[in-house]
Amino acid sequence: MWEDAAGQSLFEYDNGIGFPINLVYDDRQERVQGMVEAEQAIDRMKADLERLKTAAREAKEQFDLEQSEYEAALQNLNAQVSDYNRRIEEWNRQPSMPDEVAAQYRHEKQGLVDEKARLDLAVERLDRHGHNVNNLVEQANGAAARYNKEVDRFNAAYGRPVLQRIGVCRSIDDVPQAIDVFAFTSKEHLAVILAHELGHALGLKHVSGNGSIMSAVEEGAKDAESLRLTDKDVSELRRAVAERKWAQ
Repeated sequence: MWEDAAGQSLFEYDNGIGFPINLVYDDRQERVQGMVEAEQAIDRMKADLERLKTAAREAKEQFDLEQSEYEAALQNLNAQVSDYNRRIEEWNRQPSMPDEVAAQYRHEKQGLVDEKARLDLAVERLDRHGHNVNNLVEQANGAAARYNKEVDRFNAAYGRPVLQRIGVCRSIDDVPQAIDVFAFTSKEHLAVILAHELGHALGLKHVSGNGSIMSAVEEGAKDAESLRLTDKDVSELRRAVAERKWAQ
């Protein structure tokens, strides 16, 4: 990456001598590792919370729809019963009711009884669905409380920035000797740290601002998220190349 930007060879490769890169495990990596694991746990809790919230919302929407349908059916049944009773009362004031009319009324009454039985079953289903909605809401509320508690715990443990060196290029008389890495969050992050320290090996100094390979992360700057040089990196590379003996 550095050589591509410089347009010339900057490193001498020697399979015999090599160049030590030491991964040093101490409290810095322990803290980073704990932070990563805590973030992953929070992400899982958030996913579970969203799943429960979605399930509760969908169950509530279904419950509201069924309840609306039940209320409409009940209102319609009550209207039919009222009309049926009114007509029966009119016939009761008559001397008699023809057999065929009586048969029609018995059939109609049975239909009303069947509809009432169907609505009674619907009430039981609504009651079960209502309990299910309440259960899901309680689960979602519990998950939200646990999630918020874990977020508070994470912020208390890791919310305050801890400025510390996570990598160093050790040199003697400006001759690079080795790179020590104390903490990284992923392979990609490790690659960025190594690119940063190899920049120091070439004589590059820190640059101001966020997102550059050579950002001064110990001073609170945001480090690069990918192996991509910024204009500040390239400018610092050109300065370093111009000062070195091997500059061409």
